[in-house]
Amino acid sequence: MGFLEKVSEFTARLLTIDVEIKSLKTEASEIRQQSNALDQKLDRLEQRFNEADRQLTQRLDELGNRVTRLEAQRDADHSQMQNDIERFKLEVERAEMRLRRQLPPSDQGSNENPNTN
Repeated sequence: MGFLEKVSEFTARLLTIDVEIKSLKTEASEIRQQSNALDQKLDRLEQRFNEADRQLTQRLDELGNRVTRLEAQRDADHSQMQNDIERFKLEVERAEMRLRRQLPPSDQGSNENPNTN
């Protein structure tokens, strides 16, 4: 194999390598574009995630506040109900006392509740 043949073979190899390099550059460029597109999609997804997280956190805070208000209202209602029951008991006792005063003395012994002893 002579010098010219070697140079010709070397040149052919260089051309093949050059074509492969251009192909790799094109592929790298496409990968870069896909990577940029994926980055943009990821950014949009991250924004959506952050917005959803913010909304959920806000909703949880609102629900927590609502539970606190409902518990306070429940406690207030319970206290009011207890007060109403106590007031009713006092009214019943007063009514019983008025009735006892209005009954003749002979009827008072026969109308007593046997469970009060």
